[in-house]
Amino acid sequence: MKAIIKISLLVSIFTCNLYCLRAQYQDSILQNKKAIDTTLLNEHLDSLNDFPKTYYTPGYKIRATALQNLIKEYIGFYQSKFPAHHFNVPLYVLDSNDWKEDLFAAPYALPNYLPGNNIIVIGAEKNALAKLSGVPVTTTSDSIVSGYDYVAIHELGHYFFITLNKTRTDKKWFDEFLANYFLVSFIVEKKTDVVKQWQHMIDDNDKNAPAHRTLQDFEKLYDQVGPPNYDWYQKKFMKLCFLLYLKLKTKLITEVIENYKPGGKNLDALTLMKTIAPTVMSKWLKEMQ
Repeated sequence: MKAIIKISLLVSIFTCNLYCLRAQYQDSILQNKKAIDTTLLNEHLDSLNDFPKTYYTPGYKIRATALQNLIKEYIGFYQSKFPAHHFNVPLYVLDSNDWKEDLFAAPYALPNYLPGNNIIVIGAEKNALAKLSGVPVTTTSDSIVSGYDYVAIHELGHYFFITLNKTRTDKKWFDEFLANYFLVSFIVEKKTDVVKQWQHMIDDNDKNAPAHRTLQDFEKLYDQVGPPNYDWYQKKFMKLCFLLYLKLKTKLITEVIENYKPGGKNLDALTLMKTIAPTVMSKWLKEMQ
């Protein structure tokens, strides 16, 4: 009888602790959301009134307008593919002074989607992401979107899965691959010149041999592998996207959503992808060793 009471007491304590941890986690999310909202509100940003709503550090109107137009075109493309989904996510184009790394959980210029606040933040300096990743910068003007500017679309991929579809894969590499698949979908269909830019970057990327190459390392370390190595992973995910897109197109997106929805098969990421494209996945996985 005493043993039963002790077990019941331990279960009660464990349950209480679990609920307390969950409550603390939710509180931390809420506090971080409020901190970000307050910070952005106090930065006296300028804004563009067209869709999507765009805020920017004063002095970067041309770049903010170019990015806004890109996102608007992208949204139109995907609304035609998924008419039941209505994209509505503000864009923040911030310089290094307005970018709060501790709040955004990302170094300056690494585009980021913040689900709690439902915003996308992008570096205002055109070449900032290239510099962060240790690759050659572009000489194109702020009025022209090219190369790394399209990573903004990658962030919209996160928005589509996380916010619009409540899809969580529980694998960092697969979440990043899916966001890149959104990017590839758009540029293959609409921006053939940009496809060439990315394929050139991917070819150059394949010549590199960074310290971390496995999916296991990416899951364990994620962006802690360092910006250049993180960029290497992202380009490997992009390569897989290009290998799959012409055959699967948006069917892959639909299959992922169906797999992870309530009542879906809920296959793990690798099993799902090996089922969908066994030959391509086998070849690609050999490169990730």
